[in-house]
Amino acid sequence: EEISVLSEVGLIVIEDGWDEESLLALKQQAELGTLFAIQTTDQQIEKFEIIDRTIICTADEVEQVVSVFQSVLPYQGFMAIDYRDIKTPWDADKAARYIKTRVTGMPSAKLLEYAVNQLLKQIPKSLNIKSMVLNMESGHKISQDEFSGVPDIIDSRISDDAEVFHGSRVTD
Repeated sequence: EEISVLSEVGLIVIEDGWDEESLLALKQQAELGTLFAIQTTDQQIEKFEIIDRTIICTADEVEQVVSVFQSVLPYQGFMAIDYRDIKTPWDADKAARYIKTRVTGMPSAKLLEYAVNQLLKQIPKSLNIKSMVLNMESGHKISQDEFSGVPDIIDSRISDDAEVFHGSRVTD
């Protein structure tokens, strides 16, 4: 059975004046399987039952959050992760926080490992990481050799039963 991913996962910016009735209509009309709310403020926003998961980021990070979804969901005939699994990294009762890091230099395994370490340093050590979505953007296709040390770094900080979803994309 062929499934349109665009109809399975929807992303909205919650501060755009949505109410529960309009969200329900959107979800039904688009036949969305999962509706993610992107929250661009730390203020407590009413959590509508129709919203499956919430991600907190700044207003200028919204496009980057969308690019994370684009990098891990199937697109243009390529299979990344199943759209049903995309709910896994985000607990239904807690909002996920978007974090990022940026490093520059000559592409190498050491640079990628450094970037992942910088990212993980932003997460309090007392936090038990049960799942993670990692999106890597680079000016070139990241090779298997460059990526090889990343799983060990991540595994040292996450729960034994945690799931990690990752994607990468080439940017200009």
